[in-house]
Amino acid sequence: MQLTNDDAVEIRTLAADCIETLLTRLDSSHKVELVDILRDMLCTTQLKQRELATQLLLRIIRSEPTVPFLSSWLEKVLPSLLQNLVPLRNVATDMAGKFVKPLVSITTLLNADPLADHLIIQTQNVFEELLRLYPAMLTTEKYNDTVDSLAYTAQSLLNSAHQWVRIGALKLLLQIMNELDFDAIHERIRYLRKHRKSNREGNNEEEMELDVDLDTEDETVTSAGKQFFYQNPLRDCKTLTLDLCAQMVPNSAMVNEKDDEAAGLVTQLLFLIANVLRAVPLEDDKMSSKKINLYWLVRRVRYIIQNEIVKTPHLFTLRKHALHWIASVVAIVEQDMLEQLAPALLIPAVRELTAQDINGTRNANDPLKVSLRRVASKVGKELCTRLGTEQYDKIRTAIETSLRRKRAGRRVQLAQEKINQPILAARRKEAKITRTKDAKKRKMADRDDPLDLDAVSRGGVIPGMKRRAKSKTRTIPKKRRNMEAMFRS
Repeated sequence: MQLTNDDAVEIRTLAADCIETLLTRLDSSHKVELVDILRDMLCTTQLKQRELATQLLLRIIRSEPTVPFLSSWLEKVLPSLLQNLVPLRNVATDMAGKFVKPLVSITTLLNADPLADHLIIQTQNVFEELLRLYPAMLTTEKYNDTVDSLAYTAQSLLNSAHQWVRIGALKLLLQIMNELDFDAIHERIRYLRKHRKSNREGNNEEEMELDVDLDTEDETVTSAGKQFFYQNPLRDCKTLTLDLCAQMVPNSAMVNEKDDEAAGLVTQLLFLIANVLRAVPLEDDKMSSKKINLYWLVRRVRYIIQNEIVKTPHLFTLRKHALHWIASVVAIVEQDMLEQLAPALLIPAVRELTAQDINGTRNANDPLKVSLRRVASKVGKELCTRLGTEQYDKIRTAIETSLRRKRAGRRVQLAQEKINQPILAARRKEAKITRTKDAKKRKMADRDDPLDLDAVSRGGVIPGMKRRAKSKTRTIPKKRRNMEAMFRS
């Protein structure tokens, strides 16, 4: 019982190690008998017993991590494990992860059921370990329904009030999507587009333009096949993309400057979605932001970048991950599609390379800002290599001209605001002063102890901060230097 009831993490870890050591001395047949007992515990109504059974099952898996042993009892406990992911499911409020809100309020976090959250987290750990040790489970036909249920349930958990539950759901989705057959999905998308266009030949062009990319249920797919990303690829791309983008709130508990694990997981998932959408052709004459294609996905990522620029301009976590995503997309897109997407992909990189430093935030030689601009420069080089120097320079010149025009208009608007709306201008000035003071406080808080020579800064100098230039005219007199040397000795 120390495995679940003890408050100290160290004691729980030692108890888990002791249990694993004892289990390694048992034969496989005895472990299967223990699994039968744990299956009964997983079917009880008490969440604490189900959590204990889940943790013991994880210890059994780690004591003998072999595929023959896992496959001998896996089908017995899979239904109960899936039920653990929705211990308090409410059918009336369940939205299946569709267009979830970005973050819940603090009151909702405080009112969340901790027992249910702990059960979900432990069950996610079990599924993560199973998929890592038995990856063939994702491609075996008899587990198709289980994998589909697990994927859609993990997507619904992105609306959870607990941060660890959402991170666990992201890890499960990444493991599942890494094993998708993208060639089969691309073939499915082509078939759906061809089938629907042939059925709408009698309709007018406007209705076809609005409905051609809306993925609906198709009668040609049987219920025995895979569902997640196989039956309705565009619908799953849309819902999962919106759910993932909802997690990317700047400077939140999920994504912040010190912890960007969730941002990295979301970036990898968005890249896999981009790999699916690259099979959807773009229109030659115009690209609509309402149709589900790669241009629509790029706009969603740019909304994330813009949200961070507006709310937290002194942070670069989301922008850096988004630029890494853009660089990866440039490498997989075909040449004709890349020429159409080049302006949309290049705008965030050019914006970071030409952005003016904001007073009161970070210095121009700050390591994080230098790293961000390095990634933006990488995006530009990748596009220049794929498009050619002449076409790249033409696109970049047009983007820089547009950015200069917008910045000049913004300066004119702020100048007119001081005359037309002086109160609003005064508030803006006061907010700027406050940001400057807060930035200085953060710098002083990050400064190391001047007397600690083993610190990173070696004497209290902040890395990346400019040093005061030495004056050649004002030198210390020789008598004073001798006196200071005498006291130092």
